[in-house]
Amino acid sequence: MFIYLFIIIIYYFYIPINGLINVSNFSLDKLLLNDETNDGLRYKLSTKFSVKANAVGDKCVSHFDCIHFNAGCAFDQQTKIGVCLYLCDSNRTNSKGSCNDREICKEEADSFTSKNLYLPLPMCIPVECKEDNHCDINEICQENYCVVKTVLAENITCSTNSDCVDEDTVCDRNEKICSSVQCSTDNECSNFNGICNVGTNTCIQIPQYCNNNKDCISKAYVCDTLIQTCILEDVSSNYHCRDHKDCQKESSLASICDKSRNVCIIPPTCKNNFNCQKTTGYCDMNTLTCNVKESNIVVFNRPPKFNTGKVKSYETEIQTQPKDFVCFSDQDCTVANYFCDKSTKRCRENKNEEFVEIANTISEMLTLKTSCVDVAGNCKKYVKNCLNPKYKSMMKYACSRSCNFCSDSIKTKKHYKKNTSPPESKVILNKIPKKVETPVCKDNIRFRHHVINCEDRKNLCKQKMYYEFMRVHCSKTCGFCKETPTE
Repeated sequence: MFIYLFIIIIYYFYIPINGLINVSNFSLDKLLLNDETNDGLRYKLSTKFSVKANAVGDKCVSHFDCIHFNAGCAFDQQTKIGVCLYLCDSNRTNSKGSCNDREICKEEADSFTSKNLYLPLPMCIPVECKEDNHCDINEICQENYCVVKTVLAENITCSTNSDCVDEDTVCDRNEKICSSVQCSTDNECSNFNGICNVGTNTCIQIPQYCNNNKDCISKAYVCDTLIQTCILEDVSSNYHCRDHKDCQKESSLASICDKSRNVCIIPPTCKNNFNCQKTTGYCDMNTLTCNVKESNIVVFNRPPKFNTGKVKSYETEIQTQPKDFVCFSDQDCTVANYFCDKSTKRCRENKNEEFVEIANTISEMLTLKTSCVDVAGNCKKYVKNCLNPKYKSMMKYACSRSCNFCSDSIKTKKHYKKNTSPPESKVILNKIPKKVETPVCKDNIRFRHHVINCEDRKNLCKQKMYYEFMRVHCSKTCGFCKETPTE
């Protein structure tokens, strides 16, 4: 057994080593560790983990994988990848085993395990460059890496920093030339109207354009993305803000406050609220931009006055609303002798007892030839998009009334009845016309150039968003009215 093992060792090691001696004059001690008592253990470890490389460039994990064809294993501990490279002799650069013009002869240890199976071997390690002509025109070769050449500034005469072509130089007002000034803080560059680049420890010009704060280099400056200019962070200007409303005071452009930098910015685009977490926290899905979220206003739809059915839940909710409830017309104010203040959109008490205003209801408007209604139930929320070219056609169809797109504008008649100071109960009775014609219970199926199939849309009757539209056009189908029995 021992003889068989010895023959294998001679076959794998002696023959390749003989070839290596011709190239680099390596000895067995150079390849193997000096501890000759563990030759068998080293051999077993090498063969166990060997990947059997057969040529230069093949993968390897130890010098053992490569030495049989005059190569060594360059192993990267980070990527855990090794490559077989040619062996070389650093003392004989002109020999047959010398490296090419993009390689250097360098000793590399065997990095296969924590216990090195072999001593370091000199190999031809590829490098980025060995001479300047290996790099680009504006680069030079330093320590086998291509780096950008540092061009010394010419003696350019100047009066301001804008006269200096190189942004890494500032104008020395005393010498009247562009110079490279050493610094450690911004204060040392204040006399040159510049800032300190801590990366190079030189005074540089304040960047004229920016997309983010990093472009401004100095921490004392922030990037105002509205005008794409670096400004001092503590300077109060039209673009400096503490809240979103500060951005609307002086600027005519639509902007919001980026509270992380306290500057006004153009609302960035978004797909969801997560994209706006650093600004407004709300993504407007109509414009797909980060905007200030409007306060949620709960609007209760009024039941038709000719509905003689059972009391609905929303009817009782309206009756219990506070007197300063949000309103859009006088009909939203259910408390007696209250009207809708259009300036505040709140119900207010009518303190002028001399006159009582009676407004037309939607059912009375339906008697006109042309009905002007909103198809959608949330038009008030999106009325700002009425004139937006992107949404105008959609708004014209869905929210014609709120957007004032009706061809025949319906004039709401205001009836005034002089009050001779009767008791309050009589004033309330005066609101009710003496002769009330019972409206005909039918479906008003015509809407502009459309014919509405109420039966097919019956599922929309109980949906809050479409209640107003279905009440006007499909009141019979939805059961919002009852046919009067014929005598």
